[in-house]
Amino acid sequence: MPQKRPLSGSSVVITGLGLESSLGGCIMACAAARAGITRARELQEFPVLAMDGTQESARGHLVLTATGFQGHARLLSLGWAALEDLLHQEPELRGLPHGRTGLILCLPDLESRRSRPPPPTTPPQNPEVSHPHRIPPSSPEGRELCAQLTRLGKLSIPEANWSDIRWGHAGPALAIHKALQSLRTRDWNRCLIGGFDSLVDPNALEWLHDVRRLRVPDKPDGIIPGEAASFILLERFDAARERGANTHAVVTEAAATHESHHYMARQTSTALALAEAISRVLSTSHDPAPDQVWLIGDHNGETYRAHEWGCMLVRLAAQFPSLRVNDTWFPASSFGDTGAASMTLGICMAVRAFRRGYHRAPTALITASSDAGLRGALCIGQHETI
Repeated sequence: MPQKRPLSGSSVVITGLGLESSLGGCIMACAAARAGITRARELQEFPVLAMDGTQESARGHLVLTATGFQGHARLLSLGWAALEDLLHQEPELRGLPHGRTGLILCLPDLESRRSRPPPPTTPPQNPEVSHPHRIPPSSPEGRELCAQLTRLGKLSIPEANWSDIRWGHAGPALAIHKALQSLRTRDWNRCLIGGFDSLVDPNALEWLHDVRRLRVPDKPDGIIPGEAASFILLERFDAARERGANTHAVVTEAAATHESHHYMARQTSTALALAEAISRVLSTSHDPAPDQVWLIGDHNGETYRAHEWGCMLVRLAAQFPSLRVNDTWFPASSFGDTGAASMTLGICMAVRAFRRGYHRAPTALITASSDAGLRGALCIGQHETI
């Protein structure tokens, strides 16, 4: 087993976690997921027709405190609960000067949810797709969420340090890549990164059913929708040490790439971009490559995702033999598909496993694939106690 990674002053560490999910807050939810507990239930307010014409309800993983809210209000309800969970564990964060603190929110890709996928011959129209490392301009809705959350949390993070990413599942990889750059160049001392999404929101459910992605009696490989919000607090190690913060894990590298054969283009992915993102983080963050890698993926049961995951394992088998199928977690089995919150939720699960000692390997590799082509990978690991 490889040694834990030593820390230097410029190392980026995780010092705080917050989560709101169908299984509760971070500590309780991660323990419940480890025990195999789920709270999937029938979505009584969203009836569907079975193959024999009878009416049934789809199933999903609801956050009960968010029921009754839709759209922006639902994301705010989830996000505030997750931030409150983090602040409950890290109350001193409120008293820190935040002039050099960043705030990045990773939100649903609503453009992908407004229509059916285009015909196979239609090229992607999103102008940001060809520049996966570029943070797009903040949206009005994203800035409003930032304003509301900083006000509720009593965090004086400057508005100039806010941004939001609407890339869906893999958005956090892009956000963490940006945060690592800003932390290592000392533009920021710390960064709060949040992932919010709800696939049980009425509008999301209608879209999933309309495009035949919702798991119903005649669609057994469809999505079981979920919802969640999760926050991670990244800090440069010297700043964390100065304030006496606990360091839970070290973030070694993040990468974002673009897959031209993606779901919205109606082309079967052969995992070229996903394998590239994984290869990049494993090659640049470890020398030599780690002997054991523990995979946490956003695979949700769809045939498209299963094919891409299998292709990725085949592509990387020779280069990284440590990528073993039996060392894999899929959070969707406990929480449903949580969209833009999937990757940060996976980080929460990995860090809690490190803290409680049930991790599968000293290095966790978290991966995600967005419908519109973004592919992300992130490596986190244990570190030496200093």
